[in-house]
Amino acid sequence: MRGETDFIESHHYVPEPGWTRMAFSVLRAGKVAAAPDYGIRRRRHAGQDILFCLSGAGTVETGGEEFAVAAGQLAWLANERPHAHVADPNHPWTLLWFRLGGPDLIPLRESLFGGRPSPTPIIGATALIAWFERLFVALGSREAGLDWRLNQAVGEFLTMVDQSLAAPTMPSVLADLAAAIRSEPARPWTAEELSSISGVSPSQVRRLFARYLR
Repeated sequence: MRGETDFIESHHYVPEPGWTRMAFSVLRAGKVAAAPDYGIRRRRHAGQDILFCLSGAGTVETGGEEFAVAAGQLAWLANERPHAHVADPNHPWTLLWFRLGGPDLIPLRESLFGGRPSPTPIIGATALIAWFERLFVALGSREAGLDWRLNQAVGEFLTMVDQSLAAPTMPSVLADLAAAIRSEPARPWTAEELSSISGVSPSQVRRLFARYLR
């Protein structure tokens, strides 16, 4: 178990003056491998914090409720109210996260999630992880025109989440398999190994991955 929190990626960005009144930006972003005692609590904060759990587990408090978050789930925190995110002390999480800035963020969140404030499983997590990797490169480059590129990146993120929310609900057996894979990403998993874990045939494993994870 990790003894200290490891901030694997940590980026800050200050948009051009007035930018977030008219367009989106990413104010902070990072990747953190949490220690068992890692947690953050705030009464309120600018922007909206969005977390994606790569592995392990934790809890978030947002909108006056507390939710467990597992590998493969995304949580959008309502920063305008008291909020928190805390690692599971027995299985501390590794998170990808960013702070969204821009106009009308609360209506945007409500439009996207509706009455579903709980953490959301992400269909096509590989694409989301790749999105974060591109985001870190962009924030590290500080090239000209970054405000425009970050606005475009936020649009891509919102589209991915919207498509995931509209996708068929992932069967529990597939969700368990996806969590197992994320817990050991370097392992060359085979359909036969996944079949032995899930109890369904290798051909059914392939069909589930093709339908729900493309």
